[in-house]
Amino acid sequence: MDIKEFGQSVLEQVQSFSDRLLDWLFARIPEDKRRLFFIVAVGSVLVIICLAVVSMASSRRVPANFQAMIVGPVIPPEELFYPGEPDFLPPLLLERDPHPQWTNEDLEVFWQDPKAGNEEKWREAVKAAVDKLMEGVP
Repeated sequence: MDIKEFGQSVLEQVQSFSDRLLDWLFARIPEDKRRLFFIVAVGSVLVIICLAVVSMASSRRVPANFQAMIVGPVIPPEELFYPGEPDFLPPLLLERDPHPQWTNEDLEVFWQDPKAGNEEKWREAVKAAVDKLMEGVP
């Protein structure tokens, strides 16, 4: 008997066993409930397989030399993270004179009249904004 004949005989035995099992099940289960029975059976088999995979995945043991298996340089936390903020206020400097208030002459250097030379552009921008708002009013 060679391997091919042995394989065929095993396959035939498995097929005959499955046929006998299905015939026995069909004889015991009412015809209107067979579909529900097979759906429940397949679902329970899938749940059992999933539970087995999850239990095998969660039961992995960490090897004792796990730290030795890590490869790479160790970066100190000071290089990765900003230092914490100080929880105190700086002292009040009494020897420093307070800043004087701004005068109109001081402000004239920085002031630019937004309307100078652009009156028509600003008028159109305001008109467009008002028209857009008025379109939304019922």
